[in-house]
Amino acid sequence: MLFFLWTRLALLMSTALAKPTSFNHSKAKRTGQTIEWVPCTSINNDLVQCANISVPLDYTDPSSNDEHILELARSPAINSPSKGSILLNFGGPGGDDIGQFANGAVLETLHRNTGGYHDLVTFRTRGTGGNLVFSCYDTLAQRALEFCRHKPDDVFPMVPESWEALDAEVANYWKDKQIFANRCLRRNKDNPIGALVGTTFVARDMMQIVDALGEDGLLRYWGFSYGTVLGATVAALFPDQVGRVILDSAASAVYYYEALPRSREDFADYESATRRFMLSECLKAGPKLCPLAADVDTSRPDKIEILTSRIDSLMDRLGRSPPIVNDTIIFKSTIDPLYDALIKTASPGYYSFAAFLLHELLNNRTDIAAEWAKKWDVVNVPEVRAHDAHPAILCGDRVGDNSHGRPDNLQDMIQEIRQVGESQGHVRAVELAQETLYCAKWPFASKEAFNSSLLKVEGGLVTRNPILVLSNTYDIVTPIHAARDLSSRLAGSVLLEQRAIGHGTVHFSVSECTRSAIESYFLNGTLPAPGTVCHLDKNMFQTEDKELVSGDSMFVKMPRIPDLTQFNLRARDFI
Repeated sequence: MLFFLWTRLALLMSTALAKPTSFNHSKAKRTGQTIEWVPCTSINNDLVQCANISVPLDYTDPSSNDEHILELARSPAINSPSKGSILLNFGGPGGDDIGQFANGAVLETLHRNTGGYHDLVTFRTRGTGGNLVFSCYDTLAQRALEFCRHKPDDVFPMVPESWEALDAEVANYWKDKQIFANRCLRRNKDNPIGALVGTTFVARDMMQIVDALGEDGLLRYWGFSYGTVLGATVAALFPDQVGRVILDSAASAVYYYEALPRSREDFADYESATRRFMLSECLKAGPKLCPLAADVDTSRPDKIEILTSRIDSLMDRLGRSPPIVNDTIIFKSTIDPLYDALIKTASPGYYSFAAFLLHELLNNRTDIAAEWAKKWDVVNVPEVRAHDAHPAILCGDRVGDNSHGRPDNLQDMIQEIRQVGESQGHVRAVELAQETLYCAKWPFASKEAFNSSLLKVEGGLVTRNPILVLSNTYDIVTPIHAARDLSSRLAGSVLLEQRAIGHGTVHFSVSECTRSAIESYFLNGTLPAPGTVCHLDKNMFQTEDKELVSGDSMFVKMPRIPDLTQFNLRARDFI
């Protein structure tokens, strides 16, 4: 989750930028529909059913009869009788919730963690499909061409080759965002969609679903990453209808809406602590499970520092002089994603392989790395989406009443980013660049601005039922500090900390403590004791071979691991 700095942009309602409107949520129009579930025609999963319902297109205009068709997907409870429905959002904003939901492994994990007595339901959020697609391009071909010419939002390098390279990236990013914003404005200046896809409207859509389900009128919900912002928004707007709500890999909703810069606490020593935890787990696992453990004398008290230094030196060499192996260049940027996977992406199937590949490179063996580089070059082509919902939602939420200014001087911004990087690390520098520049030129504001003061009440927001917040101890994307902040704003909520690395707790089905806490909450409303810390049932490097086939998950897509048989032989038997 990225947090950005903004400015207020104000134009007339008739122009592309609509002034955010304060809205009394108690007057929201309700459709009073029922849902008819049918077999899906666009999803290759017989266990998933589909449906559509109509919701108001513009909740700020009760006189309008215009509608938005909301697409739903459901996986019925695997146990009976069903105890109702749990709504799901997998993050974003602007993600493919239905596509991720249809993944059989994901559904199996979610049913197992919730106890199997609930129907699981997700929906396509505004701007991403149906009759409400926000796009800045006329054709997919045009979009693909522009993605080749300009840097899309998800390809900013997390590990710059040098500070000078980062300076250049920042300048290019600034220009690309200007070009992109201008394009979106030209194509949509007479189109109201940009003002109708914000998070507040999506929250209202969720309560339309709750009504249409015809159950007890209470929201049961499990949101991940950005989905925690969405969940906090619903809770603030409809506190009396909060049933059982889990906010997993939680972000600070106030920071999100107000585009506040994250505190130094978020990143000061955080990346270093995460790497230390990963390497300590590696050394505990031993070289047969984590080959990097063979690259340091484990009897030394400073073994983690030595191993860290060796890896840093390796990455520096790859940046300065990438080797050529079998007509393939092993760039630092092709190895970074694996190193990054060890601390960020919560892809257990990649831990042992990433450690193995780094071990091979540390010992000047490059054949597997070359094969990986070929795979990465294929899979690392930027995804050409059919919409631009991500900036429309994210930036629209922050332009206007919630805005706290934008950078106007690029050179000053470059200098600040450099200073932050030198004191807090390269990840924080890149994060700051994205936070500051991503939406600075965005021309559309959500029509209904969320009132973040609802989450600033003394003693916290009081909801009908208390909320459960989940976070890994070492989550680089949404640090646990953000989860603590969110929990502190929700009266009676409990933060469960899982002592693990990665973004999202459900990737680690090896923590029975976490799984049982989730199940007990959804089945009985039982919260874990305040201060509960759950540990994994096995070391993060103890994954079965079948888990190493693919790195696909809710939050990350990686190529299939190359030469798995050879990897197994060499990784398990090299000592």
